[in-house]
Amino acid sequence: MVNAFGLAYPSALHAYPTSRAIEMSHMASHLGTQASATYDAQNRVTLRKSRNDLPSRRRTAAALSLALASLSLDIRCPVVIDVQALAMVELSAEQNLIVEAWAVVQRGYVDQNFGGLDWKSIKAEYLKRQYKSMGAARAGVSEMLGRLGDKYTRYLSPGAYAALLAKYEQPADYGGIGVTLRNVPVVGRAGSVEIVSVVKGGPAATSGMRVGDVIESVDNIAVSDSTSADDVAGLLLGRLDEELNVRVRRTDGTNNELRMKRTVIKAGEAEALSALSEEGGRVGVLKLRSFSASVGGQGTIESMKALLEEEPLASADKLIIDLRGNLGGHFPSGVEAAKLFLPADVTVVYTVDRTGAPSPIVTFEAGKYVNMRRPIYLLVDRGTASAAEVFAAALQANRAALVVGEQTFGKGLVQSIQKLTDNSAVVLTVAKYRTPKGNDINGKGVKPDLPVLCSADTSPLVCLELAFSANSDTYHIRA
Repeated sequence: MVNAFGLAYPSALHAYPTSRAIEMSHMASHLGTQASATYDAQNRVTLRKSRNDLPSRRRTAAALSLALASLSLDIRCPVVIDVQALAMVELSAEQNLIVEAWAVVQRGYVDQNFGGLDWKSIKAEYLKRQYKSMGAARAGVSEMLGRLGDKYTRYLSPGAYAALLAKYEQPADYGGIGVTLRNVPVVGRAGSVEIVSVVKGGPAATSGMRVGDVIESVDNIAVSDSTSADDVAGLLLGRLDEELNVRVRRTDGTNNELRMKRTVIKAGEAEALSALSEEGGRVGVLKLRSFSASVGGQGTIESMKALLEEEPLASADKLIIDLRGNLGGHFPSGVEAAKLFLPADVTVVYTVDRTGAPSPIVTFEAGKYVNMRRPIYLLVDRGTASAAEVFAAALQANRAALVVGEQTFGKGLVQSIQKLTDNSAVVLTVAKYRTPKGNDINGKGVKPDLPVLCSADTSPLVCLELAFSANSDTYHIRA
């Protein structure tokens, strides 16, 4: 068995040798219980705790750890400590949260060196603290995870976890305002919370909220540069038809108070449009706002398939897949979406786990839309990240599409969400990924084939025509 401090023990703990039974009684005083120390026929010293004087179930195994550290040691005889009762000692709820979060990192974090930290010592440090409430313990967990120096590994409060599930893991209807958020990084803090996309016709768009707005408060609850985008999403999501007051700061520095009501936001995150090009051909546009898992037969993949097989996309001469403002979401969905457009036996992406060994994810059969016989263009910007970058890089590297727009965000890490017993969660970086050509895009992004600056409110067709005009010398190579 292993206790909360990582000390392995059977029915008794074999410690280092000692020479005096009185030192064993000293250990007993640390444990807060009566004990006797005796020598056996093999000159083994045994400390036994009184069965009638067990420590409180709220007392942690820290006492044992401190007691062991206090012993003066020599080499004359082994020690056997009866710790049968200690197997039943449990941590306080606050300490248990610390241990749970610590163990999630210990088991799965991508960096086995933990950024150079002594991760076991970190656990002991945070368990020694006095937590007067679960709120204090949660703050401790957040601080502990921050020590790793990985901005993507973070703690989610119960409310933030529920908001994240509503956005990515539960594509059923939920009450929101129709925006995608991200933190603009600030050294040592989460950074301001910025709007990176606005759902057309949603409450946010109707109220006048724009891409680039920074949220300063929600219903008079201030949003600081230490507030995560997940927490702000938790404030924005909630009961349908409730009115919200959101204060935003514009890119020109002015402030606006916007009022809106939550409404049903369809989480398929896919939308189909159509337009005529200058040459008279019809261009279909598939807008993907994020990648969500399939739950109850609904998700990004299902939405994509349904729209691609219907008008106006089914017979379009060209297809633009608009990934602007798409921060990713569900990594496997990004991979599966890419497979729809790729031939058999090609690499979609490489994942690199904590051992450092790259593992390819490959296609075993041709995707449903490989032989569409029409050019595909992926429209990206600096808000295109994570699973959306996996999708874009896979199609680009396998010559299935041209990437158009700005250099993307550059998030080449894969996270897993681990739920804790208090309904909070740890978002943990569990792997890195490489493009099919082996490139690490973390902090670099995907470089477009046809670079062009194109604002979020510019139509996809106009963006594509601007890209052709700006890159006329190279366009013919891939057209």
